[in-house]
Amino acid sequence: MRTRTSGPNFGTLLETSPALDAGAGFSFGGQGFAFFTEARYVNIYTNGAKPQFLPLTAGFSFGGL
Repeated sequence: MRTRTSGPNFGTLLETSPALDAGAGFSFGGQGFAFFTEARYVNIYTNGAKPQFLPLTAGFSFGGL
């Protein structure tokens, strides 16, 4: 994960931290229309706080699978 921090009297600080990212998803439906869902896990390894999040995505697709 690459982060950029800047401020008026601070300058710019660029930092690259390793991250773990994994996910899985499913699609249900037939020809021309489907419902999909996906979950991902992201963990960023930094010197300070350890940001972790779990975004969930769901939706419909049209026009095939």
